[in-house]
Amino acid sequence: MDSKQQEIEIDVDLADSEFDSYFFFSERNELTVRIQIWNLDMLDIIFYDPILFLDKGCQLITVFCENHSKSPLLLQALKRSYDKIPQKHPYKHFQILDLYDEPVLEIVCQGFKTSLKKFKRPNSTVNESSCTCQDE
Repeated sequence: MDSKQQEIEIDVDLADSEFDSYFFFSERNELTVRIQIWNLDMLDIIFYDPILFLDKGCQLITVFCENHSKSPLLLQALKRSYDKIPQKHPYKHFQILDLYDEPVLEIVCQGFKTSLKKFKRPNSTVNESSCTCQDE
């Protein structure tokens, strides 16, 4: 990770995790990225109002972060969404990094929330937890 990237603290450690799937809900304007954690739990990261999504095709991941620079990808997304890019806008550039700290999934959106679904082991129940990040 470099100085423009800040790791986002979530409920789990993403080291040795893998992408499971992602899907877009047009009626809610949400993109859900599902990640299988090393212990078989499933983490959903739900991104609000995504305006750009880029998948660079890697399965193994380690870190979820926000890129605080005015990256070319953020500027590209803003140019597609605005005739004239405003000084202030609600969009942020999120990245999921691989083992080499390279971005493998990039999303420009307004915010996100997470939902953790525990792997159901014999004689146990499903437990869930969540956190949210969105500017108000």
